[in-house]
Amino acid sequence: MHRVLSYILETISSIEVVPPKLNFPQRLNRALMSLKEDSTIIIAKADKGDTVVVMDSSHYYGLAAKHLADAQTYELLETDPSEEIVRRYHQYLKDSNVMEVSQLAESYR
Repeated sequence: MHRVLSYILETISSIEVVPPKLNFPQRLNRALMSLKEDSTIIIAKADKGDTVVVMDSSHYYGLAAKHLADAQTYELLETDPSEEIVRRYHQYLKDSNVMEVSQLAESYR
């Protein structure tokens, strides 16, 4: 098992990450980068289909606020549950003798 884990860690660490090549002209890429820098608009993936939506940021945030105000869908929490979730996660790992990826990598160095 030690050899398998070592092989997996060695293989993962040797993978070279290469940014994807753009499938549209550089001119369009520059235009998109310019739009991304404009704080008055939001560029987001559409809910349906494989398209991009560009909209006024105040409209976008207004829609988000409207969705979050829907009491039938969302409930306002009295406290932030993040710390409790992290604590339970770590307790689960401890109880099940499962190592986190960072610990696993350190144990084989």
